[in-house]
Amino acid sequence: ELKQIAPPPRHDDMPSEAGQLISKKSAARLLECSPGTVDNAARAGRLKRHYVGRSVGFDRAEVLGLAGRRTK
Repeated sequence: ELKQIAPPPRHDDMPSEAGQLISKKSAARLLECSPGTVDNAARAGRLKRHYVGRSVGFDRAEVLGLAGRRTK
């Protein structure tokens, strides 16, 4: 008998391993800004976009680093 295995739940705001990609919406939530502002940061070279198929993600550690620079 085969068991169905569900993928683990995604929690973009939990502490994570290095290199975890998060969505633009989650990045905006962490930065307390709009998704458009995340796009502007990527265009300006402050955040790097990572493409997986048609989806775009942002490195969580990089987003948190940018959030730290904003508060100083």
